[in-house]
Amino acid sequence: MPFSFQSAKKTCWITCMINGICLVKQKDRVRTSVYHKLNTLLNNHEEHGWGVFYTEDQDLNNFDNVIFEVAELTGLHIYWIRTGDVEIAFNDEQFLQCNGQVAVCDIGDGAHSILLTDRNGDWFSGFDPWWYGPGRCGNDRLRFPRGDDVVNVEIRKDHLLEEVTTGLFEVGKAYQMGTEIKYRFLTVIENH
Repeated sequence: MPFSFQSAKKTCWITCMINGICLVKQKDRVRTSVYHKLNTLLNNHEEHGWGVFYTEDQDLNNFDNVIFEVAELTGLHIYWIRTGDVEIAFNDEQFLQCNGQVAVCDIGDGAHSILLTDRNGDWFSGFDPWWYGPGRCGNDRLRFPRGDDVVNVEIRKDHLLEEVTTGLFEVGKAYQMGTEIKYRFLTVIENH
């Protein structure tokens, strides 16, 4: 089942959630009610200008309500991990190792989201829904596999956790969570 790409700049997190739910449930699509609930989180914060945010208490309360309803509709366990707890989760060798667990991961100080689908030691396999084609070049901490419908980026843990933001799509340097620990956020989706 190939993953979907985002249809608009604001929809990276929602696209990752839909792809993640489909992967965990082994389905080709989500129910319309799930899609609708996820889209209620889209907003236009003046500070950021796009997307889904959960850095303020009010935003996090809205986020929690939607996540609870989506979990009820899908029958999945959905929860979030934020700030310094993200690094703790990444250091847990069991994270993303259990069958049916994926995580939506914010990168670039919360400006973009990707889906982490698997783990092999310190390497995370993922899907970037804002993919702009071949010609990407990696390095010893970032790879771009070709020909896979559900993995278009592989990132070492130390690269992902690096506290610099060099540009969301800068060749060879992208996919870092960034300098602001307060914006580190994972939304974990798993079977019960």
